Amino acid sequence: MDRMTNGHHAGSEAAGGRGRVRRKAKANNECCSGRMFSLFVLLSLGALALMYPMRMSAFLNPAAGIEDAEAAIEEPPQASFEDGLKQPKPVVEVEDHRGKSAKSPAPAKPPTSATLDPSSATSEATTVLNPFDEYWKNARAQAGEALKKWRAKYAKLEKKGCRQCCHDGEKWGVPCFDVDSCAAKAKPGNKYAFVYSHVGKPGWPWLTFLHSMKVQALALEADGADRADIVVLMTKKDIHSLTNRHREFLDLYGVILQEIPWTLPPELKWWPSHWWPGKADGWCGPQDLMRLHVLGMTDYDAASFYDQDIEFQGDGGAALKCASTGKFISASGGVGEPMNVGFFALRPSKEFLRAAEIFAENVTFAEKSGWDNSGHKPAGGYFVGAECGQGYMNSLIYQKKSKKGREALTRAGLLDSKGEWKNIEPVVVDRCIWNYQTGHMCENPFNCELIRVHHKPTGDPNGGDCVKLKRAKFSSPFSEVAPPPALPPKKWQHLQCLVSYVRIGANCRCSEVPSHIKKVDVDGQVLACESKVVNNAGDTFSVEWTKSRLTVTRTDHKSCWCLDKLEVQCCLAARDGKMLPRLENPEENEESGAPAPPPPPPPPPPPPPPPPPPPPPPRAASALAATKPPSQGKKGNASIPLTLAEADPAKLPWRHQTKETQEKIAEWFTPKPRAQGCSKCCQDGRKWGVPCFDSQLEECAAKGKIGGRYALVYAQVERPNWPWRTFLPSLQQQRRLLEARSKGTVDIVFLMLGKDIKRLTRQHTEFLKENNVTLREVPWALPPELWWHPDNWWFGKSDGWCGPQDLIRMHVFGMDDYDGAAYYDQDIEYHGDISPVLLCASTGIFLSTSGGVGEPLNVGFFALKPDRRLLRAAEYMAWNITFNKQDGWGMAGWGPSSGYFVGAECGQGYVNTLIYQKEAKVAQKALERAGISAPEAVQLDRCIWNYQTGAGCPHRMDCSLIQVHHKPTGQPLGYDCPKLALRTAENLAENVGLTIPQVEENRWIQQSCRIQNVDVGQSCKCSEGAKAATKSVKHPGYAIACQPDPRNQAGDEFRSVVMQDLDEKPQFLLKATRWDADSCWCADLKVQCCIVPQSGTPSEFDLVSSFGT
Repeated sequence: MDRMTNGHHAGSEAAGGRGRVRRKAKANNECCSGRMFSLFVLLSLGALALMYPMRMSAFLNPAAGIEDAEAAIEEPPQASFEDGLKQPKPVVEVEDHRGKSAKSPAPAKPPTSATLDPSSATSEATTVLNPFDEYWKNARAQAGEALKKWRAKYAKLEKKGCRQCCHDGEKWGVPCFDVDSCAAKAKPGNKYAFVYSHVGKPGWPWLTFLHSMKVQALALEADGADRADIVVLMTKKDIHSLTNRHREFLDLYGVILQEIPWTLPPELKWWPSHWWPGKADGWCGPQDLMRLHVLGMTDYDAASFYDQDIEFQGDGGAALKCASTGKFISASGGVGEPMNVGFFALRPSKEFLRAAEIFAENVTFAEKSGWDNSGHKPAGGYFVGAECGQGYMNSLIYQKKSKKGREALTRAGLLDSKGEWKNIEPVVVDRCIWNYQTGHMCENPFNCELIRVHHKPTGDPNGGDCVKLKRAKFSSPFSEVAPPPALPPKKWQHLQCLVSYVRIGANCRCSEVPSHIKKVDVDGQVLACESKVVNNAGDTFSVEWTKSRLTVTRTDHKSCWCLDKLEVQCCLAARDGKMLPRLENPEENEESGAPAPPPPPPPPPPPPPPPPPPPPPPRAASALAATKPPSQGKKGNASIPLTLAEADPAKLPWRHQTKETQEKIAEWFTPKPRAQGCSKCCQDGRKWGVPCFDSQLEECAAKGKIGGRYALVYAQVERPNWPWRTFLPSLQQQRRLLEARSKGTVDIVFLMLGKDIKRLTRQHTEFLKENNVTLREVPWALPPELWWHPDNWWFGKSDGWCGPQDLIRMHVFGMDDYDGAAYYDQDIEYHGDISPVLLCASTGIFLSTSGGVGEPLNVGFFALKPDRRLLRAAEYMAWNITFNKQDGWGMAGWGPSSGYFVGAECGQGYVNTLIYQKEAKVAQKALERAGISAPEAVQLDRCIWNYQTGAGCPHRMDCSLIQVHHKPTGQPLGYDCPKLALRTAENLAENVGLTIPQVEENRWIQQSCRIQNVDVGQSCKCSEGAKAATKSVKHPGYAIACQPDPRNQAGDEFRSVVMQDLDEKPQFLLKATRWDADSCWCADLKVQCCIVPQSGTPSEFDLVSSFGT
């Protein structure tokens, strides 16, 4: 304040006499104002001392305030998160874990609790010292030492990153920006922010690389930064969906939750036709564009956004230092995107955020012309994410010829009169170092130790891709900073126990009495538990416990709950002299930086396999049957709804009705035929929508060669990693099924180049030998006469083009020492029986499926009767052939697609041209020259024989129909069917059967009911999106049962839920949800119910569910 006053007077003395007169009057006014302000401050302090004695003692005597705060730890305030937001901002100085004075309400990181952003109120817990302060002090010092070690190691490495992956908004190949030289110009004492964002309710595990980011923040502070915060951007609705576990996790790492007002700029009125506001999936706009709020985080000198799957392997803080000098930093994407919004850094300004909002005004997007006809430069056309944040930000920031972008920047005051940036310079950095997304366009070979920020792959690599540190052959000094210790909360530390989250799950047996209570047995002794919990739906529960059992009671309503995400934090004692693991979480993400509990002892060796089963009937029962959940009557499965086949007849709600009525209601609960596969996903090379071959498959298989020789084929390009062929056991089961049905021999064959076979390790070769796999050397991965390849690829390059890994599979065409052969990708899992496919192929029919994103052919699967002449035709077609995105291979076009599709430049386009495009002259000439006619080529239903997510499949498809599961390989999105390991009993109950009520004896079910229609009507407010998919109506009487899967006159499918309220006169609420689509309906819906007329007054609330959802 003195410096500001002295500066003011110094400037004033240089002025003339008239100025001095005004100065004197102004000084008198300032003097009076100062006295008044001092008096106001004294009165305010007195009032605050009465209201907040502990806080004022901390203000007047910081040491005393700390002592009071430590005493308060013993009995923490029982305030909710929402209560904390309403409390006034404390004005307290305490020493935080960085050893610095932090004054609230500055945007400093709170020592104990995850709060909203600095502009929001914080809870009183801010004055409480974090029991992990000592750990974070030490961790900060360790991070500083790790930074020094890393710099010394990095200085010795040869800096070879990407080739031509940087651009200037107009063209590729400009030199990548030097971040380190720029970072050296940053001022010390800056405030930095690492930023995440999240849309929707988070699952668990969550923010699995948060510790990696925290170490970077600590290293920045150790290197001279005033502070480095970690901020998570979320909407208010999503913040309130956080569970206690999420909040404690954020609290442990001192994360700041910043509430944002929008996920799409308010003026943005364009979105894809298949999406609408409120729809949870289908467009990446909301999850991308909410990141724009980082542009306006002016509490910080620099802020950087990172995707949640990013791991820091080197010094990532240099990007923030450089950004603080006025640079906007980003990197291109791994599949040709000019900008990947998984990372960017800048010096925030309100003008920048305002420009992003202005850009949204009346803007539209088209695949050919981009955002507001700005094009896609420097890309040659559409790129992944162009319609989302990657295209939006590229047009606004990098495209100098984007009229709309320039106008927005000018109106916001970011450009000068010449159209040049005033205080910001957008630059592009080497993505192989600063945002590694596979080895595409990186130097070959590439030194993985150069990577500072690793984005992808998150799992197993392809070819020479660099991996996360957990799988890497080298270590980073930053990984030596261990995560925080697993200590229980302060209130439980005297119990000498470990914290565990006990999974409660759902209690969806809504017709049982009571249905609002669930008991769960715990493996261990319970010493303490939290007494109140809330699930993601906002339902509230009380918790009681004995030595080894928890009793959870829903308190907001005496009814069931069907949301599975419910868990209770408990303090568990030692068991048999050993401490229990900290987290009982079978879904713990393997990418998490947290230490895993010691592995359990290995299971006993499995018994020898049973003899092969007899040939199965058509559409054999899926292998999923082996994983069918146990009967719901068994302990531990009370929350899983029952189907008619599983229900106890003596407990059916309609057991007292007439035989005719019982038969009618039982008919309701008998599953109706639903669409079992895709719609118009099969093609003949000319048009889509031809009938899939499924209906003829068994008839064709019956003509297959008995006693023949068959091959199930994999292919491998480059040296494999480990683990390898993770679904080989699943394929071994198929071998046994095929051998039993064909009465022949079946080999599993791996195709590899000779040079790659030589690179197999002993572990690989022993693995092949143990599994009785035949290794077959092939002479080429690309047809010898094929000289075309993309500009960004060259012969010998291990990545950047899918041609070699696709076209090597064509050797299957020539394996005519087998009567039938089928190729399958490595990530395919077998859920059913593929023997009909091989037997049918042996008759001379070529079988395949289309792809999940519009490809006419997916080369992840095909089957045929091999003929070396067909292989020769594939080689002949390569002669002088070229490819372009306008005309396809050899000017043959895209039939039946209307234009370019994924993989068209690789095997998917090449094989489709050769086998299915009957009018393609290049294919005709090649086949004729090889002396062979084109094989009869058909397609199977991809939703069943090559499942690649639910795209194009029936809504909420019955997952048990899948015979071959390709994708997703990880956690499913929406209603996608997952791999068997990720499939749950609840998922099966939802997708397979119709669940029925189980009602104990009561006065109502003993009375006769009458079947009548309940008029639900329409729900035609289609602009509401998914909200319009559900409608509820009230009806008088007691519903014994209602039709669980009604359909309206338009054929739309529904599921119904009945809630019975017996408060004075019986009435029930009928809730209908559209089942075949998450959308509205405009044709009247009537639901048949068997209803007992109003009479009597029962004494309790009953809930009857005709569908457990």
